Parts: sequence; structure tokens; C-alpha cells
Amino acid sequence: MSMWQTIPGGSQFSVNTSITEYVALRNRQNNNWASNQANRRQIVASDGRFLRLLVSLSAAPGNSGAYTFSMRKNNADAGLAVTITDPDTTGANYGESNSYAPGNKVNLQCAPSASPAPTNTPGAHYCAVWWDDAINRAIKLFGHQNAMHNTFSEYNYGEGGDVWAALGAGNVAPAGINGQDGTLRDFYGQLNAGAGSGASKGYDLRLRDGTTNTGININFRNNATTGNDTTDTYAVTSGSHSIRMFAKPTAFPNTPTARYFFGGYVFETDEAHSYDVVGGSVDPLPSSNGTSEYNEVNAADQTWNATNIFRNQITDCSTWSHLYVVTSNPPGSGTSWDFTLMVNETATPLTVNIADADTSGSITDVYVETDPFDRVSLECTSNGNTDNNTNAIWGFRNRSNLLFQNGQQLLGMGI
Repeated sequence: MSMWQTIPGGSQFSVNTSITEYVALRNRQNNNWASNQANRRQIVASDGRFLRLLVSLSAAPGNSGAYTFSMRKNNADAGLAVTITDPDTTGANYGESNSYAPGNKVNLQCAPSASPAPTNTPGAHYCAVWWDDAINRAIKLFGHQNAMHNTFSEYNYGEGGDVWAALGAGNVAPAGINGQDGTLRDFYGQLNAGAGSGASKGYDLRLRDGTTNTGININFRNNATTGNDTTDTYAVTSGSHSIRMFAKPTAFPNTPTARYFFGGYVFETDEAHSYDVVGGSVDPLPSSNGTSEYNEVNAADQTWNATNIFRNQITDCSTWSHLYVVTSNPPGSGTSWDFTLMVNETATPLTVNIADADTSGSITDVYVETDPFDRVSLECTSNGNTDNNTNAIWGFRNRSNLLFQNGQQLLGMGI
């Protein structure tokens, strides 16, 4: 049997009516569509394939036109695509992509029809299901075209990706809280170009737990553009670890040329078929009494927004549980924040309250099931006038229900 991992994604950013564009599969900061495919790539660190692709548009294409969304592998079509033709707003492909191997690049393409061309530019939400060849391996995807600094060290989110930055005082982000127990391993990465010739010139890319090195590193030297660490491992427990990317350039006089990095690694979970969905943002939480704002469940520095639909993503058949939240400051005496999983703009019982002097909370005994195309987001509500300069990170535990609902299909596929 194999791991089935649901990867929710998408945003309110509009697709283009005349140009083929690309987006990162795992949401990153400012996850907009772009014509340069190289700026939207992430790396698969395990063996497997994508079995399902769901896409939902915020409006129909218009003018009898269509948009085709295609999974990509190493800058080419991967054999799994969805076409949405006006007046439809949703589409699905329940087939399977070509096989991926560790180090392969992945992203999503959107191509508009030429004649007739669509006239509307809707936002696109999507969800892919990763089928790993192993029973307990989930993939973690990272990539952002912002260049790393070439003279001092910087941090980034452990998943998705954001602008590289020094770790600011009082920030718990950039990170996310692990929602499952397991082991990090098999780190693959790539630079967009060589950082300079010489055995002492380049970058060290490290996975860190907060500010602690995990021992999982990739060292780029002498114009190398690809690398991996398939030897070192690091154990994590749910609710207590925040994984970050850390980039360290070699020192003067071996200052490297500034480059950007994309990569991926494996989270080998202790519980078969279960994995985590993590997020975080340095954007301040709502602080006025009674105010609610929303974020993506797997945000990488997405801003909080007062309109739920602007932070929705879509999901598939899965069970959500074990919500962990950590804040950079307490809310203040007599006040609190509620963090709640929203499904189709409706609050679920999966909610965490952080009150008074506390800076963390969790709920581990509530389970929420979702169906294909269900819209999910995270709501934060301020109860009282809470601290107005606090950010948060969070993590869910997730389990795909497809494995158990499609037994006949699985047998037919030889799984």
C-alpha cells in the first residue's frame, strides 16, 4: 500500500486570457501566476506520482473559452490535466500522472484556449493528491524566486517559500508547526545558476528546527546547481517543532553570486497514511474585539484577510484533526484568540483557544471530514482587544480518505 497525500492549493490571483502561465503547486507567499516557468518550480524528493487533480475557478472562463491546467514534470507535461470550458467553473481528472523520481521538478501550468479565447480572469483553486510509493512518506515542497543574500545568513519557510530574511525578534514565523510525528530526510535542492567557481565559494542550505540545525544540509560549491542530502535524518513530534530553511553564504573573499533556491524533502511519518498540513504568517493577527480574519491552511506568509473566500483553498476526501497553534505573544489578560478550521465558509468544531498569558494551544480529539472541492481556510477571531503585533504558526494532521473509499479502484491499479 502507498501514502495518499492531499495537497490543497490556489489563491485569488487571476489566470491570464492570452498567455500560458505557471504557479507553484504548494502555496508560497504571493502565489501568483507567472509566465516564467523557472520561477514557479519546486522539487519532489520521493518516488511516486499524482493520481488526482481538482480545479475550481471563481468565475467561468467566458466567451465559450477554456482554461487547461496541467501538472508539470521537469518543465514538460506530466500526463495529468484538467480543462474547464465555459460556462463550467470546476473540473477534475481522476487519472494519474507520469512517475516522479527524487530531484524531479514540479509545478502547475494554466493555458488559455486560443479560439475562442476566454474573456474572464478568475482566480484558480486546485488540489492534487500525491501517491507515494512508500506507505508513510509525504513530500514537502519549497521554492521562491527571491535571491538569497550573498553576504549574510537568512531564513525562510520550511515549505512553500517567501522572501529570504533575517529572523526578526518576536517572530515565530517563518515556519509552521508539525502536526504529525515522524522523521525528516532526503533533502533535494537546486540553484537557478552556479554561485561561483572555487571549492570554497557557494551556499549552505540547511533545514532548521527553529534556530537549531537538524544536521540535514546541502552544500553548493564550485558552480554546482544541484545537490542532496539523503544520509542525515531528524525526528520531530507533533506540536513542538517548527521547520525553517536556512541559507548561509560562504564568507569573504569567497562571496558567492546571489542566487535563488528551490527544493523539497521527505517527511516520513510514524503513522501510515497520515501527514501534516502546516502554515504561518508574520502578518499580525486581528486584535479588535469581535474581529475575524482568514488565512490559507498551508500559508507561507500570506496576509490575514477579512473576506473568507480570498483565503480559501480546495481539498479532497480527507480527515482533518490535531490542530496546533503557536503565537509570538500572548493575547493579554482577559482576552483570547480562537483559531478555527473553516469548511465551505462554515466553522467546524476543530478550534483552538489561546487565552490570557498563553502562547500556544492544541486540540487532538476532534475530526472533520471533507469531500472533493470543499473549500478550507483558517479563521482567527479576537475575543477582546488582543495584542496588536502578534503573528502565528499552525499545523494540522491530515489523512486521505481516498485510500479507504476506493478499495476496488486501488486493487484495479495494482496498489
